[in-house]
Amino acid sequence: MQTVSAWIDARHPWVNRKMWGLTLLERNIRELARLGVEKIYIATSQRLNPLRHLNYSLPKSATVETVIVSEHDPFAPLRVLLQQADAAVLLLQGHALNDRRILRRLLALDMDVVLVSAVGQNPGVAARVSSQSLPVFQELHTHDLAQLLRQAMDKHMILQKNSNSLNPYIANLRREVQPFILKIESNAQYREAKSVLEQTAHKGVNDFVAKFIHPPLEFGLARALVPMKVSPNQVTIFWLLLAAVATVLFLRGQILAGSLLAALSGILDGVDGKLARLTLRYSHAGDLLDHVGNTIFDAIWYLAMGWYFS
Repeated sequence: MQTVSAWIDARHPWVNRKMWGLTLLERNIRELARLGVEKIYIATSQRLNPLRHLNYSLPKSATVETVIVSEHDPFAPLRVLLQQADAAVLLLQGHALNDRRILRRLLALDMDVVLVSAVGQNPGVAARVSSQSLPVFQELHTHDLAQLLRQAMDKHMILQKNSNSLNPYIANLRREVQPFILKIESNAQYREAKSVLEQTAHKGVNDFVAKFIHPPLEFGLARALVPMKVSPNQVTIFWLLLAAVATVLFLRGQILAGSLLAALSGILDGVDGKLARLTLRYSHAGDLLDHVGNTIFDAIWYLAMGWYFS
């Protein structure tokens, strides 16, 4: 089985643009590390120096190496990497919002393929390549990665798949979002990508309050917390404390005050999840704490009010 590393083309200035507290490059690095990629190459220029703009420290699970590439032959180091017989490389553009489902699919494949986004104002591409695709980088001479891969597809030098072939349903969110690779090179494209990213952070719900009242409040609070670097786990602990105080108020018959705190804790319960998904700061312990807290307080509030009125 081939070892899969990742090559991120980070030569476009938009790699340093931040979205929900992470630069576009930083978001891609964290997504790859979360998917188990242990070696990540950042192909960039000395002028951009994108690692200097990261908001958080690099993931400890991955080794990140900066490769300064020539403007005249930016893929020379990539050719060297592909000449290693046991190397399979995931290729993506650092100024694109790359859907985790697409990256996971590419990592699972055992053949060279380009996956093309079917959605977006500026649909992007990502690929899984090996030494078999070396002719693509030897015979084609464009300096833009997306153009190079599209030329290779047109010349039938590499297999093509469409993002529509992937399941749009996101099980943990209980909703559908079309798989995407959104290349960001303008403010309009940035706004589109930000909107799509937020869709992947909000659960599909049916009740009126959770569908129409909570989302703007939750996103607003999450947006305010991002510059403060407040962690999702800190938000979870805070709303659990509020929920505990609400329980005491219900026991004492202070129903209005308890209800207000319960409503606030319900909003914050949505903030921690959004903050985790939007800033890619997941924690198994935090997720477990959130789930257990929901289960306990959903029941204990009714018991507390029942105790008071009995």
